[in-house]
Amino acid sequence: MIYLPFLIAPFVLPVLWLVVLRPYCIRHGKGYTPGAGVSVTLWVDWQQGGEIAREKGHTGMRVVCGFIFALQVLYFLVFALGLLLEVVAGQAP
Repeated sequence: MIYLPFLIAPFVLPVLWLVVLRPYCIRHGKGYTPGAGVSVTLWVDWQQGGEIAREKGHTGMRVVCGFIFALQVLYFLVFALGLLLEVVAGQAP
């Protein structure tokens, strides 16, 4: 049961970004990153969405931005833990 957040995070973040955060940024005239990759666009939308939410006092979107940041930290921790476990187990090349 402790692994549930690690299993859900890869599916929640893209959906949350595409359904909630991206339309919010575009609706407020921000979030245009032509030529950028998905990860860069997500990061820019997260930053600009947080700024817009602070300026306009949208507490719901501030919560969403905080949740997105937590998911990004979770991704990093899963990646770092995976690397660490491979090194400790002696499976690293």
